[in-house]
Amino acid sequence: SLEKATIWAEKIVMMQDTFEATSLMAQLYHKIGKTKEAKMFADIAIVRAKEVKNADISELQNILKNK
Repeated sequence: SLEKATIWAEKIVMMQDTFEATSLMAQLYHKIGKTKEAKMFADIAIVRAKEVKNADISELQNILKNK
């Protein structure tokens, strides 16, 4: 389930705070309806995107636009 995936992804973020990991967290939280958490991780992922070539932040921007 997505809830279990979120738990595993949280563990990954704790081990490696990367664009990929934080972006995944934002998307998982968004899909399970946890908007506050999704936006928090989207913000972090956008900052981490500066460290990655050609990082696609469009989905993260959409998460931040949602209410």
